[in-house]
Amino acid sequence: PALAGAIAAWLGSGSAFLASALFFILMIVAVRGWKHRESALPGLPETLLSGVQSGLRFARHSAPMRSLIIRNLSFCVCASALWALLPVIARDQLGLGAGGYGLLSAGFGIGAVVGALAIPGQLQRRSLNAIVTSGVILWLFAALLIAASRYTAIALVGTCGAGVAWVSVLASLSAGTQSTAPAWVRARSVSMNLIATQASLALGSALWGALAAATGTRIALAASAGFMAVLYALNRRVRVEMGTEADVTPRPQLPDLAIAVEPLPDDGPVLIQLESRIDPEHREAFLRDIQAVEPMRRRNGAASWRVYRDLGEEGRFVERFVIASWAEYVRLRTRMTMADRRHEERVQQFQRSESLGPAIGSIAVEALFV
Repeated sequence: PALAGAIAAWLGSGSAFLASALFFILMIVAVRGWKHRESALPGLPETLLSGVQSGLRFARHSAPMRSLIIRNLSFCVCASALWALLPVIARDQLGLGAGGYGLLSAGFGIGAVVGALAIPGQLQRRSLNAIVTSGVILWLFAALLIAASRYTAIALVGTCGAGVAWVSVLASLSAGTQSTAPAWVRARSVSMNLIATQASLALGSALWGALAAATGTRIALAASAGFMAVLYALNRRVRVEMGTEADVTPRPQLPDLAIAVEPLPDDGPVLIQLESRIDPEHREAFLRDIQAVEPMRRRNGAASWRVYRDLGEEGRFVERFVIASWAEYVRLRTRMTMADRRHEERVQQFQRSESLGPAIGSIAVEALFV
């Protein structure tokens, strides 16, 4: 943004677009020279549809991912007001031309560079949630400053602060996403983060543009800041944090199944059954801890999950979960991480030492009609 703004201010907006197009040539050359490497991830390859489904399922059943996406949406849908209204602010509110708009964009870009350089040091000293919150508060003040400003210099300070806040929030959320998602779903998690940003910008731009047409740019920009404050208050319990090494380090650990004939990849659904025998004094703690296993199973591939109590044997519990296909079960085994294994170990500590039975696998069959 800083370079584009400087080119627009110096040579005009058309030259800025031309320079942008020329820079894409460098990107194309770099991509053409990129050498494809075979994936190191184990398991059977996924189809496009199953890959999308597994990515969405992971985001749905991963509390850290949900928090990251919620904070992204609540910030971008309000921050889009500045992107949508900045040309109108430069022309109508400040009486500037294309060069003035380029100057404001350059101020935003300079702030973004400052914010990007400050993030590594900030992450070493402060939590991810504190950095994101500080960025949201800084954006609030910057937006209000721009909305109230009648002078270019003051608006320039506001756009610079907005640039710092923009990068502080989105780059931090991106870092949190990459540190939280395991390797098998990391690219999909980053893409969902980007889609959340772009969708919020599209929706918010239309919303704040319509409000500005009805009430003016000052009120629309101030309203976006107020709405961001309201969303922050509503989401104050939604905390984001950096992932740990245990969250992303693979550790396949599901018990091996006794298989007479290897199923085909598309065979299924597959039913997995794990038995536990728990003493009465440990039953309450066992039932509490095993509930944490459900989101782990579901985000790794299980379509359904449930724990059953045996009516015929006191203290016997059966964990059952269903996977869509045999190929998906193979992937589920490889997707488990060290953090997932720790969840299982907390549950297994309540089992009687002599009660660990084999895992039982079943696969659905289709009825044949003559």
